[in-house]
Amino acid sequence: MIEILLADDHLIVREGIKSILRKYTNILIKKEVDNGENVIRELKREKYDILILDISLPKMNGIEVLEEIRRKNFNIKVLILSIHKQRDYIIRCFELGASGYLTKDILANELINAIYSIYNGKKYISNDIIQEITDIFDFINHSSKKLSNREYQILIMIAQGKHIKEISKDLNINEKTVSTYRQRILKKLNLKNNAEIIYYCIKNNIININLYM
Repeated sequence: MIEILLADDHLIVREGIKSILRKYTNILIKKEVDNGENVIRELKREKYDILILDISLPKMNGIEVLEEIRRKNFNIKVLILSIHKQRDYIIRCFELGASGYLTKDILANELINAIYSIYNGKKYISNDIIQEITDIFDFINHSSKKLSNREYQILIMIAQGKHIKEISKDLNINEKTVSTYRQRILKKLNLKNNAEIIYYCIKNNIININLYM
């Protein structure tokens, strides 16, 4: 059973998603909330497989929720469901550890495909924005599929210039563990050092080159 926490401040959206998912006996919306603070409160209280998260939430928006999930090291996959199609939103969500990004005008079957893909450890971007961000899509579906969510998260942090000690503190894991993840990333992506990680992420438009200018 795939247990889902649904976070959206519009009742009509939540009802629509529930209507789609209730046809699938192996998918359960275990709880629904209407603001970001309640997302974090619920993640502290219960365990879920997937969080379906709107970006434009009151009290704590979706980006802030992703940041808090990373800080607290919650073990949950996050599927963004948003009206926003801007490249910056999409990149930022994946940088913060989201596993998928859907726009709200998707068809029902794409929501189902995204849930199954993410549950099985893959990344997912909705079809209607693929053409606008093909470089990000190529990265997610070719390179980063080799990486776990944690490895992808650390890849981005290294590319942003963070040192092992900083990453350790941000993710609340010890420095030896961060070093182990770094070695796995280098091996999986066939890279040699941090400079190559930075170049790799810039080349694939995963981080903004302006960080280094």
